[in-house]
Amino acid sequence: MMGRSNNPNSMTNSTNSMQNIQNNKKLTAEEEKKNQKDKKKAEKAKKDRVKKKLEDLDEFNVEIEDKLDKQVNFMLNNFDQNNYANSKKKVMDLIQEEKYLDWFGWKLANNTKETEEFMNLASRLVEELDEEEVYEDRDYLWIEALTNGVIREIKRALLTEENFDPENEKCSSGKSRKDFKLLGQYLGLLTLAKNRPILYDDLDVKSLLHEAYQKGKKALENIITFTCHLMSSVNKSVVFKHPNAWTTSIILVMTEIGNQNKSSHRSNIITFAIETLRHEIGAGEEIRSLSMISTEYKYQPPSSR
Repeated sequence: MMGRSNNPNSMTNSTNSMQNIQNNKKLTAEEEKKNQKDKKKAEKAKKDRVKKKLEDLDEFNVEIEDKLDKQVNFMLNNFDQNNYANSKKKVMDLIQEEKYLDWFGWKLANNTKETEEFMNLASRLVEELDEEEVYEDRDYLWIEALTNGVIREIKRALLTEENFDPENEKCSSGKSRKDFKLLGQYLGLLTLAKNRPILYDDLDVKSLLHEAYQKGKKALENIITFTCHLMSSVNKSVVFKHPNAWTTSIILVMTEIGNQNKSSHRSNIITFAIETLRHEIGAGEEIRSLSMISTEYKYQPPSSR
C-alpha cells in the first residue's frame, strides 16, 4: 500500500498552483470591472458628443425671440389648404429679413416630416416664392436656406439613435421611416428636381448608404427609404436624370445593397424600395453590381453648420 507523499516540493508546487488560480481569478475579475468601467466611460463620451452636435444644430446666428417663435409655430401648425394664401403672405413678410432665413428653413423642414399634405404644401410654397423672385437676383439665399434647413433636420435624425435601434418601438412602428421618406422627398424637390446639386460637404449620400449598411436592418430601411424618395426627383431634372454619372453611382451602391439584401433575406422593404426606384427612373439591367459595399468602410458625417 502506497502512503501519501510527504515530498515538500510537491506540496509547495500545489500551494503555488492554487495561489496562481486565485490570482488569475482576481485579475480576471479586476479586468472585467475595468472593462465595464471603460465601456460606460466610452458610452458617456459618445452621448456627450451626440448631445453637443445636436446642440450645435439648434444654434443659429440670430437670436429668436419667444414671441416670433410662437407666431411661426402657430402659423406652421395651422398651415393647410384653407389658409394657404394667408400663411404664404406671413412667410413672405418674415423672410424679407435675411437673418431669419436659416432658422425658418429649418422650422419648415422640421414640420415637413410630419405629414405628406404639409410636405406638398411646403413644396408648393417654395416653388411659388421661387418664381416670384423674393430676393430678385439673390434667390439662391432663399433656396440655400431651405436646403440647409432640410439637411440640418436630416443630421438631427441621423444623430437620434432611436431611428436605428431595432428594439425601439418608434422605429419598428414605421414612424421614423415616414420621417425619412418625407425629408428625402422634400430635399429632392428643392434640389435635384430644380437641377440643383447636393454638395458633398453638405450631405454625402453614398457614404450615408455605406454607414447604414454597417448599422444593420433598421438603419438601412430608414436610409434606403430616404435615398429612394430623394432620388425619385431626378425624373424631373434635365441635369440629374438617368444616366447622369452622379445618379448612376448612387444607383450602383443601392443595387449592390439590394443584391446582398436578397441573398441574406434581410428586409422586403429594402428590396421593394430599390426595385421601385430603378423602375421609376429607368435604371434597368444595364446597371450592374460592382461590389461597392466595403465591410471596413466607416462613414464620417460632415460637420454641422
